[in-house]
Amino acid sequence: TAMPHAISPDGSVVTTWIMHLAGRPDTGMGQYWVPSGMAFWDTSTGHEITRFMHATMGHLGQLFFAPDSRSFIAQHRVAQERGGWRLYELRTGKERLKL
Repeated sequence: TAMPHAISPDGSVVTTWIMHLAGRPDTGMGQYWVPSGMAFWDTSTGHEITRFMHATMGHLGQLFFAPDSRSFIAQHRVAQERGGWRLYELRTGKERLKL
């Protein structure tokens, strides 16, 4: 399941949370949806550009696109790390700067 998150300034890219079902019905807490990653989609083709999964990349939080929509900066949290902000190249998913 996916849930919309952000759209680039020129409208060419949309991001969605990748969600998965968690919890167990037999615990009394029931089941619920939690984010497991973020996908980036090309709005003209509908194809996925790249994705970031929390298990391998850590958790991406707030996200802001560059004015030209070619890169973005995101709040980044990893277990046992304080976190911070990271700049990524959109088309490759490569980290370019860690703040």
